[in-house]
Amino acid sequence: MAEVSLKALVASSAWAVHASMGAVVDRRPTGEEKDGRKVVRFWQAFRPRRTILGRGRAPWLIVEAGLEPPPPVDDPLNAAYPGPYAEGDYVLFLRSDPAAGGWRLVGGWQGLYPVIGGRLVALEGYGAPELHGLTVAEAAMRLRTVKRSP
Repeated sequence: MAEVSLKALVASSAWAVHASMGAVVDRRPTGEEKDGRKVVRFWQAFRPRRTILGRGRAPWLIVEAGLEPPPPVDDPLNAAYPGPYAEGDYVLFLRSDPAAGGWRLVGGWQGLYPVIGGRLVALEGYGAPELHGLTVAEAAMRLRTVKRSP
């Protein structure tokens, strides 16, 4: 996976938000299959804690496709079909998807930064390395600087 351009991630996002990911509230089979597994669309609730960039609006749902049964963790299919995310705190880079009734991550895993011990984790091979290890406040300052730069 190529290194993520933070500038491109910011430019592609309608909303960057520190949020708490909650439970799956709906799931619907799409009727498609991939490698013998059913493709399922999930709607997962999240609670915005702090807007970093842009503007968000309800519904507070992440829409994502996954497979049932889920593939093993190291299966490359997980990159395209991650399914629901673990509950917890994240910084999310989102774009609105009115047709699906919620929000989608920008660039898949590139738009998801777990917050562990108060600091962002850039997922190896997906996340922007310059956000790794920053607090949410430090990341917000960095993102605003990137947004203002030519």
